[in-house]
Amino acid sequence: MNALLLVAAALSLGIFLLHTFVGGARIARPLLTAPMPSKPKHTSYFCWHIVTLVLAALGIMFLYAGLRPGGMDVGWVAVGLTASIALYGIVMPPSLRLKYSDHPQGWLFVPVALVGAWGCLS
Repeated sequence: MNALLLVAAALSLGIFLLHTFVGGARIARPLLTAPMPSKPKHTSYFCWHIVTLVLAALGIMFLYAGLRPGGMDVGWVAVGLTASIALYGIVMPPSLRLKYSDHPQGWLFVPVALVGAWGCLS
């Protein structure tokens, strides 16, 4: 059992819950009532659910890697995905002249990527 990967799993699942319940109420629900054409609205809503599935999968991947000695390859895939999400989420706001206070999501993934990488290396 790898405690660091289990911490990464808990952090990932926490982000999943935050996305699902807080983000669902503040982002997804208003998206569906926004006055915009159906195609971009429902495509965005579909993408919202893809993100939900990916976030759940990341938590499960870290959990698997933390519980299975032979699961380190899965742990590294989760680290790579998490680090990529963090990087994009940190680069996107300033590149679009947005505030981190309005778009802090990328920073949530930094501790997950760091703890996950530490766990994979130990």
